Amino acid sequence: MAQEPTATPSQPTQSSWAKLFLAFKIALDMKKLALAAAGIFLTAVGWWAIGWTFYGMREFPEWAKYDNDPDNKISRWNYFKAKRVSWNLIHELAGRPGDEKPVDAGDIAGSPEEFEDLHKWEKGYRRANEEIVLSKENVHYVLKVRNVGDFKLSLKVDGIPAKFKKNLEVQDIDKIVLPKANDGKDAEPERTLRIAGVEFKIEEGKTEKLKDLKAHCDGALRLIDIENTQGSHSYVQTFKSNLVRPRIKPAGKLMVWPWSENRGENPYLLVSDVVREKGTLQLSTGSFLGWLCEVQAPVLLEPLYKFLIPLHYLVHKDASGWDRLFLICLILWTLAVWGFFGGAISRIAALQFARNERISLRDAIKFSRERLVSYVAAPVLPLGLLLILTVGLMILGWVQWIPVFGEVVAVLLWPVVLLVGLIMAVIVVGLIGWPLMVATISTEGTDSFDALSRSYSYIYTAPWRYLWYTVVSVVYGAAMVFFVGLMASLMVFMGKWGVSSAGGPANLLPEMDREPSYLFINAPSSMGWRDLLISNSLHVNAKTEKIGGRTVQHYDFNKDYQDTLKPYHRVFSALMCLWIYPLFLMVLGFSYSFFWTASTIIYFLMRRDVDDTELDEVQQDDEELDDPFLKAPAPSTPAAPMPMATPANDRPGALSLNVVEAPRTPATPSAPPSDGNDHSDK
Repeated sequence: MAQEPTATPSQPTQSSWAKLFLAFKIALDMKKLALAAAGIFLTAVGWWAIGWTFYGMREFPEWAKYDNDPDNKISRWNYFKAKRVSWNLIHELAGRPGDEKPVDAGDIAGSPEEFEDLHKWEKGYRRANEEIVLSKENVHYVLKVRNVGDFKLSLKVDGIPAKFKKNLEVQDIDKIVLPKANDGKDAEPERTLRIAGVEFKIEEGKTEKLKDLKAHCDGALRLIDIENTQGSHSYVQTFKSNLVRPRIKPAGKLMVWPWSENRGENPYLLVSDVVREKGTLQLSTGSFLGWLCEVQAPVLLEPLYKFLIPLHYLVHKDASGWDRLFLICLILWTLAVWGFFGGAISRIAALQFARNERISLRDAIKFSRERLVSYVAAPVLPLGLLLILTVGLMILGWVQWIPVFGEVVAVLLWPVVLLVGLIMAVIVVGLIGWPLMVATISTEGTDSFDALSRSYSYIYTAPWRYLWYTVVSVVYGAAMVFFVGLMASLMVFMGKWGVSSAGGPANLLPEMDREPSYLFINAPSSMGWRDLLISNSLHVNAKTEKIGGRTVQHYDFNKDYQDTLKPYHRVFSALMCLWIYPLFLMVLGFSYSFFWTASTIIYFLMRRDVDDTELDEVQQDDEELDDPFLKAPAPSTPAAPMPMATPANDRPGALSLNVVEAPRTPATPSAPPSDGNDHSDK
């Protein structure tokens, strides 16, 4: 357990926090990078599997499926709204990234009556603004209407006016004349269609299909038609504000693979922009501090974010029971993965920092595997306590439902509620010490209770000291992450540039171009690697889009070039991923390696400041005897006595058994000294 400080901790000296600058040298190690890359990949795989499972079990709630009890319409509506809100949350977290599902009337309406009007207007407005395609094929025209079908037309009067050069919409179909019943061929001239004032004759198409087209067009509503609607005028403004240009619901925030996550611009392209602009730093975030806080720091602190983001949504007001179970599974998986891989990284870093000793990857994995339960249990214990306290408050909430009596009990026990809330706040804030828990077990070899005690003790005993060490680590680590990203980007860029410099492959004609940029069409988009590897192609275009409120520029091949790519081109570009993706994960793994290494060094510094423990003290395991209390003693061999152990044979951390031989019995006992008296019997 953590020791109580005997005196007020002294202020951190330069030699104290300067130790953090060793983190770069210690973190830049192939063993740690491999462990970090494996942890990143397995975290993403686990999150995807859990998200796919829970999201697949959910069905999109629609009001028509819940409007089945006229006597309890309001209660059914409230149930539907709760289901819709919960589905929106799971869609935001575990939906398919890029699924552009717009907000609809079920998300906006506050009552069944409002929903009916908004839903009707929404369908009509979408139809009115639905694009139709009118194309000429030989002497005829083909009209294509989505959800209805195709119609073969011919002009009743020769000549197409210039107005047909614009994009057509369903509302441009301003008249449909259907044939009269039982008129036969006489009805043929009446099978006409007018589009933007031009009369067409329908050459082919069944009458039923034309009726569907007429119903489709009659249901179209322009905005002016909605504004002139009689009755529910109070809902018109709601429609105009939310459903005319509905926003797209966020989707798949936690399901993005690590090589597709947005981590800012590529370091090499950023530096090249600075050189081109003569030292002017052009950042999408607007300032260097904004770039440091919004781009670089999140990359460095990504392991902590992966733990805290599901925890944040766990207490979200829209989360249902299934949502919380989904988030709990994510948290447990994250703690298990990084308890194992983060523990192994911390173990290597602890021995290297404290005693400048290096252990093998196998020994680090063995150490982490044997203590995996402790690594996971350390942060789970405070979460379990939070759950117990939450259940207690829920019981009080149920009691509060009782009229008068419940309110009296709630008022009398509210000081207890505040005390419980304070305890919960202390627990939640202390969870930022999760990296210290891992470092404690890796350094001391102790259990989860000691790790939990030390992390909370260090944070609340010397919070400013911990904050100072963290700030130094983040600023220094962000610079080192940028440097490593720059060197890795320069490595892949220079290699690819050298191959591209061969005379002849590049050509302005897409079908003749053999410049190898096409091999990287599937390269990781994160950290701008794909932009870097295809940026010098003659057939790429710059695209600007907004991501998370920031304007970001990407490169992509133009359509003509992509159409010329053969299947074998795409096969070899996929095979190139076998080299690029592991390399990218290793580069990204440096930020994780630095995070766990810096957290381990911070633990050593906090332990010295609070517990007055030297920096070179670290627990070491005996490879042959992990637990002497559980291992059976060696059988005795009386035929040959064991030799005494000498200091030369001792190893640090080994268990020595000093065997002392019994004294030999003398052959003839010595006579006692004579005192001058005769003691004989005779």
